[in-house]
Amino acid sequence: MRARTAAGWMRKGSGIAAAVMAVACAAGFAQAQATDQDIAGVLESMRAPASAELPVVHRDDAGYLHFLAAPAGGQFALPGGAAKSGAPETAARGYVDAHKGAFGLASPGADLRVKKTKDRPNGAVVRFSQTHAGLPVIGAEMVVRLSADGGVAMVLNDIMTDASALDADPSLLAPDLTPEQAKAAALRAECALSQTEKNAYTVGDTPLLAVFSPPVFGMKGAPVLVYEVTLKDKTRANASVAVSVDAKSGEMVFRRGLGAAALSREIYDAQGKLDPLADPKLVREEGSDPTGDKYADALYDYFGDVYNWYKDSFGRDSYDDNGAMLKGYVNCPMYNAYWDSSEEIMVFDNRLLADDVAGHELTHAVTDAEVSFTYFGFSGALSEMYSDWGGELVDLSNGRGDDSPEFRWWIGEDMELLIPDSRGRDRADPVTEYPGLRYMKDPTVFGDPDRLGSPYLKNPYSMTDLGGVHANNGIGNKLVYLLTDGDTFNGETVTGMGEEVVGQLFYAALDSLSTSADYYDFYFALGAAATDIGLSFDGKLNVAAAARAVEIVPPEVALLGLRDFRAVSAVDGDGQIAVALTWTNPAIEDLSNLTVLRNVGRFAQRLGEGTILPVQRGEDKYLDRAVEEGVEYYYTLIADVTESFPQIAYARVVAGAPAPSVLSQPFGYDAILGQSDPMDLSFSQLTFTPVGAPSGGVSGDMPGISYSNYEGTFRKSVYALPVARADADGGAYRLTFTDDNAVSYVGSEVPFPFFGKKYTQLHVGANGYISFADVTPIPELNFPSLAAHFAIPRISFMFNDFSPSMGGDAWFRQLADRMVLTFEDMPSWPYSLPTNMVGRTTVQVELFYSGLIRFTYLGVGAEDALVGLSDGAGFPRDPSEAFPDEGLQQAYTIPDLSALPSVQTRLAFLPTPPVSAAVGEQITFDMSVYRPAGLAGVPVLFGEWNGPGAVPFADLGNGTGRFSWTPQPDQKGLFTLRARTRLGGQEAFQDVSIYVGRSFARPSATDLAVSADTPFENPTQSRVVPLGRALTASYVYAHPEKDADPEYYAEGGSLIYWYRNGQVVISLIGRAVVPSTATRASDRWWFGVVPVTRSGIAGEMVMSPVVTIAGFPVITSVTPPYGLTLGGDRVTLLGERLSGVSRVTFGGVAGSNITVISDGELRVTTPLHAAGVVDVVAESIDGVGLAAGAFRFIGDATGVPVTDVNKDGKVDAADVQLVTADVLRRITKSVWVTDVNNDGLVNTLDVQLVVNSALLR
Repeated sequence: MRARTAAGWMRKGSGIAAAVMAVACAAGFAQAQATDQDIAGVLESMRAPASAELPVVHRDDAGYLHFLAAPAGGQFALPGGAAKSGAPETAARGYVDAHKGAFGLASPGADLRVKKTKDRPNGAVVRFSQTHAGLPVIGAEMVVRLSADGGVAMVLNDIMTDASALDADPSLLAPDLTPEQAKAAALRAECALSQTEKNAYTVGDTPLLAVFSPPVFGMKGAPVLVYEVTLKDKTRANASVAVSVDAKSGEMVFRRGLGAAALSREIYDAQGKLDPLADPKLVREEGSDPTGDKYADALYDYFGDVYNWYKDSFGRDSYDDNGAMLKGYVNCPMYNAYWDSSEEIMVFDNRLLADDVAGHELTHAVTDAEVSFTYFGFSGALSEMYSDWGGELVDLSNGRGDDSPEFRWWIGEDMELLIPDSRGRDRADPVTEYPGLRYMKDPTVFGDPDRLGSPYLKNPYSMTDLGGVHANNGIGNKLVYLLTDGDTFNGETVTGMGEEVVGQLFYAALDSLSTSADYYDFYFALGAAATDIGLSFDGKLNVAAAARAVEIVPPEVALLGLRDFRAVSAVDGDGQIAVALTWTNPAIEDLSNLTVLRNVGRFAQRLGEGTILPVQRGEDKYLDRAVEEGVEYYYTLIADVTESFPQIAYARVVAGAPAPSVLSQPFGYDAILGQSDPMDLSFSQLTFTPVGAPSGGVSGDMPGISYSNYEGTFRKSVYALPVARADADGGAYRLTFTDDNAVSYVGSEVPFPFFGKKYTQLHVGANGYISFADVTPIPELNFPSLAAHFAIPRISFMFNDFSPSMGGDAWFRQLADRMVLTFEDMPSWPYSLPTNMVGRTTVQVELFYSGLIRFTYLGVGAEDALVGLSDGAGFPRDPSEAFPDEGLQQAYTIPDLSALPSVQTRLAFLPTPPVSAAVGEQITFDMSVYRPAGLAGVPVLFGEWNGPGAVPFADLGNGTGRFSWTPQPDQKGLFTLRARTRLGGQEAFQDVSIYVGRSFARPSATDLAVSADTPFENPTQSRVVPLGRALTASYVYAHPEKDADPEYYAEGGSLIYWYRNGQVVISLIGRAVVPSTATRASDRWWFGVVPVTRSGIAGEMVMSPVVTIAGFPVITSVTPPYGLTLGGDRVTLLGERLSGVSRVTFGGVAGSNITVISDGELRVTTPLHAAGVVDVVAESIDGVGLAAGAFRFIGDATGVPVTDVNKDGKVDAADVQLVTADVLRRITKSVWVTDVNNDGLVNTLDVQLVVNSALLR
């Protein structure tokens, strides 16, 4: 998905927005950007005199408007000419033209063409498609919604905004290939990708010449001219694809589907006649009697159900809203069902015929008519999600079949075909068959993700299933279920809103989506739709909670919305106790209202709960004096954001309690604190142990968990890492870093708890931290400072500016009870270059599934770094600074981590690993409590859980508790045991995940290697390889069950992705070898592999070492190899790739007057330098070439014997050979003084003098 920053409402001086834009412009052509004046012009056109709300403004990385919505009752005024025309297309176009700079249409080649206009009761919707220089831009659209009185209500801008490369070089728009060559290239690429023969495809007649801009689909890269070629697979029904190839090179750059199928996987190979149009027979038409064929009659009835649902719910007349005839075909044995958009027909295999499947396929026709989602990646997943939405709501409303709770939310439960559970098999029950294609209530039943951060998420940019369109729709499906029926999921409690409201909400959101929309766009569209259909404030809160549950809230909402909410007890000079509340608001332009609720016992979730504190819009602090010492208060902060969802933050505090340690320390000089702390963590160990009581139920997150729920300890003299890279239990895989990037790791279903939230996805930053969102595009958050550290939830094990490009290694390993990350000899970027002093650090991080965190340090070379834990609530604002007029005492202090106690002082559980078991298998395990010295007595243990019946956990009376349970056949699933303990006023808890009846093991790949077939190479190491060598990928596939059950768990269709300079090379997907002709000097190559079982279970992508193709200069000779210390001698360098050399140094001192003769020769004047032998270094943008000891500086003519002909500091056989060669005239042009006796001749006397000198020496 696109990474966007909501910077539209930010003014000059906004560090994050400016930094994001700077990164976008760092390479290639200067990227076009929107200016403050452009945005101001849009905001000045707003007319909303009676509205108490403000507009929603979201901008992309370059500052252009991506989403714009007027407040309820408001609009953006049209320029005069457009306003008078009356035509919606003219009005919409007039507004966009008037603000081209804000929408990214400033390029002279950019244009918009009307794609479709739809009249709505409250205003028209105009869809534009983009062209550039008259060529269509694939997937680029703009949606403009007009208000009822003709103004602009909303704009969704998904166009190509950066055409700077095309504008700078018009030749990029001139194809080198002919259409026929493009067709051949597309066919070759598709055959290579699908491993099929060319005769399996029918190639479309005329390729479309177009522009493909990767950012339109959330990918990186510059726009490129392409031919889009249509290919139809003759062996599979409705299997057409559009393949886009580079119009100059023929390389595949994009691939999308042209049809949509209901079945998410092919279970059997279809047999028989597949073409439904080969010999059709009309068996029943409108008004005719039933035929007696149950399939034909059922489809006839299902068509009526779907038509009536759309008509009754939304006033829609057929799928095109214009009364189109519904044509269906049955008895087509191809194990599939699909809507053919080109023929406008629906085709069914009888075994897949059901009312919700018919609704699914006809909803494809509806979304094709409304949005025409690009059938690839997340936009394709949205298409599939909408079809499941339509299909299931039809099913729940038509009164057919069994809609009891047992069958509710199954797609295709009335089909004859049963589908196996894809997540694994019980030992006693090899295959569990389910009624349907998908389960919207729990998409993971079929291995599909139920949230954006799920370990089941399929790569949206892969060629597999066109970017996972039939899997990633599970995210939206879970959202439909949550909003309709209500449930608690992923820490959020959602109230059911019913089928009718959810139908209206999602249907209204279609008007705000573009063809290339993703889940983040869908979040904004739901916000606009919630206003459109008149949802109440609580209704918007509910939709926002569901969006958080499935994790589709865009990162910028979390980073730049309501945040940094803290509550800390404060004391004034008179000893009076208060609670200081501080926070950071969303932009004032977006903030409609602000509410703070105080409660006791639990957090308020609605406006009617708790006591409302008097806070005004725009305030960012409040001092609550109406508190009692010793009472724990729960604060809820609600920001009502215009044209979007309300945002909520939580904080809790015990009045009168001291502020907790923030468990974070800066090392080196910190400008914020104005102090310097030297690094003192070498050969030590830091441990952060979860302590204290829980603050929520067993299921979901606990927003009240804070620093008071962690205890830090420090141990000295640690000289070994706790976990080895490999042992008898398995090995690690390498993390491939570039400077300042991050590597994402999606774990198993086992969550890692951190400050009350449970995470299954980690981002390991090259700069020494673990976060739970990728912040590398925002420099302020990717480089070490206290402000960056506290801005997001983060584990900073050595947050500094590491430089993996200079060496070091990193690896990751997953054990039964923890995840392990290790940086070995990782260099920190030096303060100045060149230098031989590079600090290197070795550190290991253990993340136990119990929540315990341990850092182990060996040698630490980093100096300026930050170490500790961040709760993500922002840099703590001390009450004494936040309320300077109240006379409050300082509350917070920055701890000295090395001064933490060496042993725990608080009650805690020892880590217990997750448990997996089969149905009927006895599950028994013990949990032990750590009792600190000085705490008398025996801890009391008890348990809570979300499983059936009473919790099977008993206190053994000795500081140990025992869990014992035998799950029954109907008790499959994920359960959580919460063990709790109390003693002497202290509490502790630990959640243990228990998996029953499911095998969650996923395949892995280890020992990744890139071979260039060079002598003595180590293919498992990152290195430089020669130009002109093929690169070969290799790895070892692993799955714990592959030997026991090879039919299911042995390696299947694993995928290899080659990366060139950080970009996937689409033409090499699935190939193990990069041809030598594909490599270029200075390229950086690596591959990632996604291991896949035969049953289709995919593991996490693992990255290989990086190989750099030699592109740096090579020096083969320096002539003459000596010169005077005074400098000024003209020297010739011979070698390779010398034409790009910008600097030549002799012993570190730069020469002058560089003259490039050719790529293999240059001349340079030597500098002033002390006498001695030195290295010669040639520097270019691609690297550095070194000739060790290649030049000698001599003081004067007497400083070196005349018999030392080559001036290397010694008289030896090399000097004899040079004089002899000159005597024999074997030197064409001598650069050495071989006339040793200076008699004007070079003869045997000179040879004899050198020989004598050599013998004497």
